Amino acid sequence: MPAAEIERLVIDEIRSLTKDEALLAQVLNDAQSSVKAELASVKKERTEQRKERTRHHNELQDLVINGMTTPDVTRRIAELNELLASDDQRLTQLDIKIGELECQTITKEQAKAVFSDFDTLWENLIPREQARLLKLLISKVEFDGKAGTVSVTLHPTSIHSLISRKLEDAA
Repeated sequence: MPAAEIERLVIDEIRSLTKDEALLAQVLNDAQSSVKAELASVKKERTEQRKERTRHHNELQDLVINGMTTPDVTRRIAELNELLASDDQRLTQLDIKIGELECQTITKEQAKAVFSDFDTLWENLIPREQARLLKLLISKVEFDGKAGTVSVTLHPTSIHSLISRKLEDAA
């Protein structure tokens, strides 16, 4: 099958998101599920990081309260201070990521508005930008030569990125 024909089918699939309520609902549901899973993973990592920070803090307190000033104790106190700084930095990064993920809720109306104007967006992009947009939106394209079908799998989180970018441009 010619590449131009596959590209047309892929573009038609993206365009169909505004016309097929069930498909749009499925894409949004998949996107939200993906975000929820990532959010749960990041929150779990944050919980573990907080436990690690508490362990480091408690060990540091014990060493300071003990009052020993041997070179090994001094070295360990310095290591623990570095570990605590690293823990704090990672916790900040995780909090930022959690905030970003919690803001990734997409309404059906937002998605419909963005994809309803897809043709205008597509026509105004140069070929390199079109290719970049397709890479952003599409996870994989499978062609079944025997059945003569093309299957397009979208990146769930990229739908949010496209919608967010479009809404920011409109504001």
